Amino acid sequence: MVGKICYICGKTLLRQDEVNEDHVPFKGLFLRDNPSGIIKLPTHRICHSEFSIDEEYFRDLLVITSAEWKPTADKILEEKVLPSLLHARKRKFTERLVREELKPLKEIPYFTNLPPALAEQKLGIKMSVERSDRVLLKIAKGLFFNETQQLIEKLFPSIKITQIFQFPIRNYDSSFPTIGDYGEFKYAKKELPEGIDYYFIFYDVQLFKLIFRKIGGG
Repeated sequence: MVGKICYICGKTLLRQDEVNEDHVPFKGLFLRDNPSGIIKLPTHRICHSEFSIDEEYFRDLLVITSAEWKPTADKILEEKVLPSLLHARKRKFTERLVREELKPLKEIPYFTNLPPALAEQKLGIKMSVERSDRVLLKIAKGLFFNETQQLIEKLFPSIKITQIFQFPIRNYDSSFPTIGDYGEFKYAKKELPEGIDYYFIFYDVQLFKLIFRKIGGG
């Protein structure tokens, strides 16, 4: 691994560095800890660890609001998320989820698909845009680096991330196929003269679009 590039920070991995092997996307999304075919990239241990809490947060909220429709998400909720939420170190997050994350839909910039019980009350689960975007961008960085050995934010510094709220998922550009299918996570990519569009689909329920553009490229 020495001499390779950490795709997270863009710096070279040196002999004296503590190095980790990172999964792209992160393995906490999956029911099995080692899903077949998942990408593994070397990173600095400290770079990898900086995302662990946000990745768990992102996974927890996606699973909580996908379990109603997908048995796999329901299984992850039962086996991974609920035991984690009951753990002492997660107590503050669990309390805040119950107390603060339920918001009227009009107040929510990013909101997940709603279980019927919430939909009837016109409530949604608010997701921190900043934390979610960090996780989504990290996944995109890893996918792009694995294909090109380049840092996507260096080539396309204008970045926009949106969540498309629709179930079942239909609202993505069917002119380009899903090119990565890991079961719980699927993605599609469209290359354009001015940049790249990624679509990330989680649990066949949650759809995010990531738009990468050159400065002034639209």
